Amino acid sequence: TIALQNQLSGMTTASLPTLTSAEMPAGHILQMVQATIGTATTTTTNGSWIDTASLLAITPSSTSSKILALVTAPMTVNNDASDVGFAIRLSRAISGGSTTYPDSLTTDTHGALGAMYRDANTSTYETQQQCSIIGYDSPSTTSATTYKLQMNGYSANATKNNQWGETQITLIEIKG
Repeated sequence: TIALQNQLSGMTTASLPTLTSAEMPAGHILQMVQATIGTATTTTTNGSWIDTASLLAITPSSTSSKILALVTAPMTVNNDASDVGFAIRLSRAISGGSTTYPDSLTTDTHGALGAMYRDANTSTYETQQQCSIIGYDSPSTTSATTYKLQMNGYSANATKNNQWGETQITLIEIKG
């Protein structure tokens, strides 16, 4: 015991090696950013994608990194139509450049109805559902990459985001 104490007494945290992101093995988490957005967005256009107020940026440390996106978005639609549903997706813009739409970051709940509620103020019925995205993206860049949530509704009625909750977005850089 005495010999071990003498060996440990000279060690400090400064003597421990530090790994850079380049030295980390593939599959390890390099960074994570997250945001909670409560600003409400409404559209009345059937079949058109519109931007919500929900966006988040991350700067990958390597062009081989993957970005794991986790999104939950509370959606609502006035329910006086028979065909209701929602779709959400993340668009991607690298350093303010052109916008792309990775297929892995799109979800569609058309036909999968959530809970129906009666609005006490207007006496109309609304369908509410928590929509989610869990997907990987490969932006192949080390520049700032901004992801923006977009929504679409399958009804001529108003489709809303964040009427009864807040959107959560988490972006995680995974070493490639």
